Amino acid sequence: MLEAGKHVLSEKPMAMNYKQAKQVLDFAKSKNLLFVEGIWSRLFPVYDEIRQEMAAGSLGDVRLVQVNFCESLSQVERVNDVKLGGGASLDIGIYTIQFACLVFNEMPESITAVGNLMKSGADENACIILKYKNGAVANLTYHSSVLNNNTAVICGTKGRIEVEQPFWAPTKISTPSGVKEFPLNDDGGYNFKNCAG
Repeated sequence: MLEAGKHVLSEKPMAMNYKQAKQVLDFAKSKNLLFVEGIWSRLFPVYDEIRQEMAAGSLGDVRLVQVNFCESLSQVERVNDVKLGGGASLDIGIYTIQFACLVFNEMPESITAVGNLMKSGADENACIILKYKNGAVANLTYHSSVLNNNTAVICGTKGRIEVEQPFWAPTKISTPSGVKEFPLNDDGGYNFKNCAG
């Protein structure tokens, strides 16, 4: 598409590694074209609410982000097969990371992670700690073999925000300004829950 002179909005993952991603982005830049990876969560009204609350300063100094994304997906071929770019990090883990990136809007000072590989060699899970220069941390967990409460919480010195399940496609949020709901007009013709958002 880039070779044909078209801008590209790509489904995640856009590449399997840094080298591939850099190659695509450098090529797009050389053609003066836009190439972006679409993170649909960022377009939900709840995410606009997060941005507004943070801009208003109602949380104070944000010190902690906690995100869980645990779904039973390890039997799904695209998740289990390394040749297909498999692994929970590229399928669901990215949503936990993008949430921390949204909140902190800077690169972490350090990254600590532990996890487990499936028999196929694809990653099954990880617990990730991102530490930022001001001492704030993000505690991110993803797992492709268990179910959990998939919420996201932002904690500041003055208040907190809780994004209810599913945090990656949310319709309800609790903030210092109150609880807000954003019902969806979902006609059921989509592949995933809350796709109408």
